[in-house]
Amino acid sequence: MKRWFGPRKFGWGARPVTWQGWLSVAVYVGLLVLVTRFLDIDTDARWTAIGLSTGALLALVYFTYKKE
Repeated sequence: MKRWFGPRKFGWGARPVTWQGWLSVAVYVGLLVLVTRFLDIDTDARWTAIGLSTGALLALVYFTYKKE
């Protein structure tokens, strides 16, 4: 499997290194904008959607991280 994320040059964390990584970050940001700005849902559902999408992105980064 090709790695989508790699280590940052400075600091700690991960950064996208392929177009798939950048696309997954863009989809995540799009979901956050959709949930916070355009969907008319109550606060608990909004926080649940934000938590699930954040957890999904973190899991994706964990399983596609390239250790150098």
